[in-house]
Amino acid sequence: MGVCGEKICDEKEGEECEGEEGGRGGGEGGEEGGVEGKEGEEGGESEGGEEARGGGAEGGGGGGGGGAGGAQRAGGGARGGGGGGGGGGGRRRRRRRRRRRRRRRRRRRRRRRRRRRRRRRRRRRRRRRRRRRRRRRRRRRRRRRRRGGGGGGGGGRRRRRRRRRRRRRRRRRRRRRRRRRRRRRRRRRRRRRRRRRRRRRRRRRRRRRRRRRSKSIETRFVRKRVVWKRVVRKRVVRKWIVWKRHLQSVPGAPFSPLCPPLIPPPKPHSACLPTLTPSLTKG
Repeated sequence: MGVCGEKICDEKEGEECEGEEGGRGGGEGGEEGGVEGKEGEEGGESEGGEEARGGGAEGGGGGGGGGAGGAQRAGGGARGGGGGGGGGGGRRRRRRRRRRRRRRRRRRRRRRRRRRRRRRRRRRRRRRRRRRRRRRRRRRRRRRRRRGGGGGGGGGRRRRRRRRRRRRRRRRRRRRRRRRRRRRRRRRRRRRRRRRRRRRRRRRRRRRRRRRRSKSIETRFVRKRVVWKRVVRKRVVRKWIVWKRHLQSVPGAPFSPLCPPLIPPPKPHSACLPTLTPSLTKG
């Protein structure tokens, strides 16, 4: 079966495909003839005897064979498809064209961007040069004025004093500005360093907590961003429990001679005791 664009044409002797003018079927028999015929050239003779007519509608594929994806047989022809008939080849050619267009567009965009960047750089350079020239000219004019230029004799004592004062003031202002800038920079750097250190410390603390949880009883109290954390060892809690029990068991404690020395062991935090011995928290 020969495929012409979207429609399928039947292979019958000398029958034309339903399509626009141009792609006439190869002659009788409609066998594979004229595949050699390429763009615009007349196709070769089919086995039936008649010539398959060359490129049909404008820019069409060649005679019988035609473009890729079009009808490979002489009977082909018609709408936009390759074989025998109308313009252009099949899907592959379309894809190639699309790719080429995209590449061209990308190249054009890149070239435009590069040109814009170059123009901006040139403009900046020109502006900088102009500014430098203006500054130099101003400096030269000021120097001439200070030396007493511009007609009339050189400046007197008063003028010189004024100039000195102005110079001193300017120097002082510049120094102050520089100091302020340096201080600001130092403060910013310190803040950044502190932030980084805090982040690092937080990370380290979290890791330590995870490690210690298995070994100790923890209590945490959070008050106004101040994290007060106290870790109590199990030994301390045990000693305290023993002490309490002893006091309860001995009559007349803590003043009895049977009582252990009256320096109690270090007391654990109250939040730790209920988790171990709820009965001992009373009394």
